[in-house]
Parts: sequence; structure tokens; C-alpha cells
Amino acid sequence: MTAEDRTPSSLFTLASPCFIQPSASSRTIGEALQTSKATALHEIEQEAKGGWAEYKRTPVGGTVGFFEQGILVGLSIVLLTIGSSVVLSVYGYRALRVRYA
Repeated sequence: MTAEDRTPSSLFTLASPCFIQPSASSRTIGEALQTSKATALHEIEQEAKGGWAEYKRTPVGGTVGFFEQGILVGLSIVLLTIGSSVVLSVYGYRALRVRYA
């Protein structure tokens, strides 16, 4: 399947203008850039800061990150494999020793 089969090239070659109305904030920014007054820039800055909640950082060491999770999973798999091998070999050795003693 080629790209032409999925999307016809006529979608990208026909002009289709789209008219949009500028928003209130874009008009305010345009006016501030034309007048270059400090008060207008200060108003824009305060408006931009007002809508965001302050980001709260988690304390350092409070969570386990993505790579740390991978390391912990890998270590647990290795330790479980080694532990089960040791346990089974000890029981197997004891069983063979009792059987052939």
C-alpha cells in the first residue's frame, strides 16, 4: 500500500483558504507590540501568569523513576532465578544423597 492509495494528492494541491478572527489576547498583544508601552506588556504578563497553578515538585527520593523501576524489576528477576536455583539444587542434592546412601 503506497501513500497515494491512502491519501489522494488532490487533498494537498487544491487551495482552501480559511479565515479566522483574531482572539482578544492576540489583539492585546498586537496593540502592545505597536505601542511598546511597559504597562501593556505588564498586563499581558500578569494575564499569562494568572491562569497557571504553581507546579509542586515531589521531594527528592520520594518516588521511584522509570529507569529505577526497570533496574528493580531486573534485579528481582535475577535474584528470584538464582534463589530458586539454589533452593532446588540443595533439595535435589539432599534427595539424591538420601536415595543413594
